[in-house]
Amino acid sequence: QRGAVIETIIAEPMLRFSQLELAHRLRMERTSALRMFKAATGLTFRRFKQWSALQHAARLIAAGELVRTAAMDAGSAGTAHLTRTFRASFGLTPSEAIAAGAQAGAS
Repeated sequence: QRGAVIETIIAEPMLRFSQLELAHRLRMERTSALRMFKAATGLTFRRFKQWSALQHAARLIAAGELVRTAAMDAGSAGTAHLTRTFRASFGLTPSEAIAAGAQAGAS
C-alpha cells in the first residue's frame, strides 16, 4: 500500500492528494499515516509532494519544455512560485539549470 501511494504521488504531480486521502489509502489514522510516510521516505508528506512535483518539472525543462509549461504541469502556482521553490531545492533557477545543461551538452 505504502509503495503504491508513493508511486501515485510521483506519477501524478497534479493529483490533489490530501493527508486524509493518504490516511484513507493506508487504512490508518491521519497522524499515524503521516509518521509512517516520513519514516518510509525521509520527508514529510508535504515536502515529498513538493519534491516530486519539482522533479517532474525538472524533467520537463530538461526535455525542452518552457518553464511556464513545466510549472503548470507540475501543479505549481505559477512560474514565479516554481522558480522560488526550484532555487530553494536545487540552488539554481530553472533558467540557470537550462543554461548549465546546455553548457554540459556543449562540452
